[in-house]
Amino acid sequence: MKKARIGLVAGFTGAGKTTYIRDVLLKDISDEKITILQNEIGKVILQDADSLKYGWKLRQIQEGCLCCGGSRFFLRDLKNILEQDQPDRILIELSGTARLDEVRKLLSQEEITSLIGTIRYDYLLDLTDFEKREMISEIFLHRQLEYADRIICSKVSGCEEEKRKEIIQKIQSLQPFLPIIQEDWYMLTTDQRQKLFEENGSRPVKMGSRRL
Repeated sequence: MKKARIGLVAGFTGAGKTTYIRDVLLKDISDEKITILQNEIGKVILQDADSLKYGWKLRQIQEGCLCCGGSRFFLRDLKNILEQDQPDRILIELSGTARLDEVRKLLSQEEITSLIGTIRYDYLLDLTDFEKREMISEIFLHRQLEYADRIICSKVSGCEEEKRKEIIQKIQSLQPFLPIIQEDWYMLTTDQRQKLFEENGSRPVKMGSRRL
């Protein structure tokens, strides 16, 4: 059985996760068998009609946040998808409250790792909302940055240049080796979007005494 690649998209509600999946990751892809799992429904909705048009499957995860009560249902559903659908790639949109450290632990279980190839954890960061989010939940936000593989900035054009530089510098001071995509999505070329989609692999982070 072939091993699917997994891409997770995390971020606070309203950061643009669904739009990022639809307009960046999926925009130019037509030759892969893709399944999308949504654990959060925001203002932008992936339509069943789109899935029929573009050939990918759409599934909703309704049993709660993946890192909380919904984890056992998620593992069951994910294992079934991997074994039955055998997709080339699975894109997972996490809820705004999903903790990346807990999701990493969940996906590091042997029953899952034996079925998958690479995993990538993207974190979407709304630059216009950063200061408010940091003020309300600083520990949570900083921990999300710690366990992400890369940061995808959203709503870049809505943030003043000096403020954007301050935010980027702060992130780099917290996580100096964390890749940060700072361009507005609509400015990305086809090649750049393809590169975002194709880059895979999770950077090593400490999980207690373990490294993933």
